[in-house]
Amino acid sequence: MATPPSPIRPIITTHLHHLLSTRHPPKTFCPSEVARRLSSTELVECGVSTWRDLMDDVRRLVWDMRERGEVEVLQRGLVLGPEVESVDDVRGPMRVRRTEGEADGSDKKPGHRLALLTSLNLCMRIGERRP
Repeated sequence: MATPPSPIRPIITTHLHHLLSTRHPPKTFCPSEVARRLSSTELVECGVSTWRDLMDDVRRLVWDMRERGEVEVLQRGLVLGPEVESVDDVRGPMRVRRTEGEADGSDKKPGHRLALLTSLNLCMRIGERRP
């Protein structure tokens, strides 16, 4: 199954990232939720008539994100391991969840980084020897 062509990819990616940003682990969602979020205008832009026509594309994008370590793909409540090499090997319903620290940007917010650096600096000062 090939990666979706433009303009399908950016449209699906926008909706996929939105769902990932609103579902905190261990919450999951079905890839069909992404496809069902597309408006009728977006469906036309993608060259399809129903959200079901986009399911292969959504699943491919989810799998690409899995390969980059951004999401986990689950079946029957279990994370699919590295032995499942391709989305084509996945039969039946699957669920998606972001990995810890992904999508919400919590590890990338300046305030969060500042707090970490401040804590690290404080720990370093405590450990310093003073003359």
